[in-house]
Amino acid sequence: MISSRETSPSPLPITMSSLFDDSGVTVSDVQGLFSSYLHSRILFVLSHAMHTCIFVVALYYIVSRNSHLDRKQIAFVAIITFLWCSDTVIMGMEWRDLDNLLIRHDESLESEYEHYMFGYSTSPMATNILRGLNVILADMVLIWRCWTMYGHNWKIAVGPSLCLITETCEFSVHYCLSLMHIL
Repeated sequence: MISSRETSPSPLPITMSSLFDDSGVTVSDVQGLFSSYLHSRILFVLSHAMHTCIFVVALYYIVSRNSHLDRKQIAFVAIITFLWCSDTVIMGMEWRDLDNLLIRHDESLESEYEHYMFGYSTSPMATNILRGLNVILADMVLIWRCWTMYGHNWKIAVGPSLCLITETCEFSVHYCLSLMHIL
């Protein structure tokens, strides 16, 4: 138990004291949770920096190679621009949540833990939707590129297409369940 005092009322009928007592969570567990969350966000920012470099190099290569872009190249530029922009939005939302959790919401370890476990993020639905769209769009581009690269052979595209259909169904079910949970 971190402290015996009660924290501010939470939307759930559970108090921090009872949560720490019932679940056996210790102070070092909470600190480890926050530390791993912080490190994962730092790695996400670093991977976004690499993604930005790849985005800039791809745009430079496409634009400098041809003075006139055809429809396929314009579509490719639009797709990688959307992927990069949505990844940037996801990074911004998650960094804001990290800032709210670890910097602005630091009254006590109990309140930080309660904020983390019961609603630290203001936008999980938006980030999940953007992530799902990114994965689906990137897989569609990969299937299309493989199909054109192997001479429009449908056998090449069947396996990845089935995986994409399965992934889209899983994303849709997960999204619907998230909406039902909110409502």
